[in-house]
Amino acid sequence: MQNDFTVLIEGSPSELQEEETYEENFHYIASNIYSSGSNRNQQEKARKFLETIGVRKVDDVERVKVILEQRYRKGSIKPREEDMEKFIALVEDQPKNKSLFSDYFIFEVNLDRDDSKWFMKPTGVFVDFPYLKTGLTAYHEVLGEDSGSFKRALSPNYAQSGIDSKRLGEFAEAVGAQTKLTVKDQRIPDNHPEHWHLVDMAKGQWRSNTGKNEDYIIPEVKVLLNVPSIKKSELIWQTMRLLPEHCLYARFWNNKTFGDRPPGKSSLVHELRDAKWIPQKNGDSFSFVRPKDASVTLLPDGFSYDGGQEWLNAIEFGKTTNEQKAERTQRDQHAKDLGFDSSEEAEKYAKLHQLLRDEEITVDDVISRYSSQNKRTEPDFPTASVNNPELRKKRVREQVSNAPEKAYEERKRRERDTKNEIDQRTSLREWYTNDSDEMICQICKEEMPFKKTDGEYYFTAVEALTTRFKDDELPENHFPKEYEAQYLALCPECEARYDYFARTAAGRIKLMEELRDQLMNSDDLEVPVCLGELETSIRFVEAHLHDLKEVLHYYENPQGTEDPTD
Repeated sequence: MQNDFTVLIEGSPSELQEEETYEENFHYIASNIYSSGSNRNQQEKARKFLETIGVRKVDDVERVKVILEQRYRKGSIKPREEDMEKFIALVEDQPKNKSLFSDYFIFEVNLDRDDSKWFMKPTGVFVDFPYLKTGLTAYHEVLGEDSGSFKRALSPNYAQSGIDSKRLGEFAEAVGAQTKLTVKDQRIPDNHPEHWHLVDMAKGQWRSNTGKNEDYIIPEVKVLLNVPSIKKSELIWQTMRLLPEHCLYARFWNNKTFGDRPPGKSSLVHELRDAKWIPQKNGDSFSFVRPKDASVTLLPDGFSYDGGQEWLNAIEFGKTTNEQKAERTQRDQHAKDLGFDSSEEAEKYAKLHQLLRDEEITVDDVISRYSSQNKRTEPDFPTASVNNPELRKKRVREQVSNAPEKAYEERKRRERDTKNEIDQRTSLREWYTNDSDEMICQICKEEMPFKKTDGEYYFTAVEALTTRFKDDELPENHFPKEYEAQYLALCPECEARYDYFARTAAGRIKLMEELRDQLMNSDDLEVPVCLGELETSIRFVEAHLHDLKEVLHYYENPQGTEDPTD
């Protein structure tokens, strides 16, 4: 196809590059045609005549126009790689000429279905990685081809052509390709959440020349909100960051007289307020929440935050968190007014009060008890003065002089030679060592007081029933056999107390009878026991108490015990 105009050049056709001469099909007028004549005045008249009849001087713009006409018209698309470099260079050098490309099919697009090449006008194309990171792929993937807003992605083939990807992306954006979500204006729809306030309550009669009815929306934004993802959310976020503030509001008045009414929020803002699209980090995963329930500290990378931006206030970002923070501040202040350090401390004391009430213990009882304990002072050490030191010295010497000499004799001692056949200490150590590797006394429930040089806790293994109260075979012991479960793990102090009241003190037989009945019949892991003035208990782990109960039942009916079967 030949161009329909002639081009005036500053030289002869032979001086042009052969490729340009034949590919662009210019009609050339040699320079000697308009440079002939005997003087400059004649040459100038010749040039003006040629320009008057439509002959133009060749330049970059004219060359690009010819290329567009010859190779990028619908039905006659014959692209060449070097053309795109010329297009980019022209717009970079002369941005005002970017509109030249709007009606031409200059961009190859990605069809993702076959090897054929398709070309589209700039307005039918969107740009994303690897040219510019816009996130628009996530949007158009869910739109579908039947959508009026659907566009094709710029072909990835350009990335292999040697043209800088960023330059190509910026060129595409300059000539009309989509690089961001488009916000469109519309009339306030009947289903707008604030329609009654904005439209129905407006005063006066509608005047088309002075009335105002404006609202803003991103077409088909619901496709991004229905099934959220990080990429979709990031696209919306970046769009809103760059959005003009007037797009956040809907405005209506019937005429100029009743103008300047307070605006409402635009349909776009209402859409974003109500949807769960803000990503929040949750360990290695993400959840999506409404803007008001979001926290800036949980936003993933790529979501730059500026608390002063109007759009964040419009969609109520962090409103719940801010309300909770204000409420917590108020609670803390109230708690401090009552004498607590914080509301958390006040809540703990409230929980303690409930526990005391459940146990029918009054706060006054607790105050009285601990106040009396705090008043306790270290007892006075006894004194025994010496009134006459010399006389006392003489008396002591006489007493020592007349004191009997120590004497020793061998006596037979009865010892249990079967006790070493069991290892009750290992069982007790395993049962009563907690997850923090602390061994606990079964009576005081405190950590054993110290460790031995081998690193093991010092404790005493004491048989649970130590006093005869039946016709036992051995007078000093209730258990006729050696078995690990018959022992208790006690600290030295509790062992001494238990030994005295269970073996020596008056009432020991009754004490052992009651303890035996408790051990056999109680389902509680804590068995009460009275050791003198101390009302306490012996606490068991389940395995220990189970085994001990079985031992006691065995002794009750040894003849009826059946051998275990597989």
